Amino acid sequence: MKKSSIVSSFAAAIVAVIAVSGIAFISFAADGDTGGTDLRRPFFKHGLSDETREQIMADKEIWLAEREVRHEAVKTALDAGDYDAWIEAIGEDAPVLEKINSGNFNRFIEAHELREQARSIMEELGVQGEGLGVRGMKVSGGHGNMLR
Repeated sequence: MKKSSIVSSFAAAIVAVIAVSGIAFISFAADGDTGGTDLRRPFFKHGLSDETREQIMADKEIWLAEREVRHEAVKTALDAGDYDAWIEAIGEDAPVLEKINSGNFNRFIEAHELREQARSIMEELGVQGEGLGVRGMKVSGGHGNMLR
């Protein structure tokens, strides 16, 4: 058997295994009610009762409200230039405290103000939320994205 024939057979076998695996995954992940493959909300598909789902959503709403209160406290502390209030708002175990301290807090405030100015300009230009990154690609996932 020629070497190229062996390589071709091996490649075909790998493609077949990948295809079968993909079909099996899609079949396994399919939602029984709709026949779809909505994997974005997997906890709704694992036999949870309506009560449990409602509790999860209620807990999420509470968490979001608490997050908004914390966000406002952080913003107020930054706007006031109050380092102690900022620490109280973010928590004493926040990882950012490894880099930001009372000595460089004013510089941190400056960066915050520049970010707010940039956000305002982007809104004015009508591109708020479209974040342009390297070579015009959208920056996402919180990795350097200043546009929310």
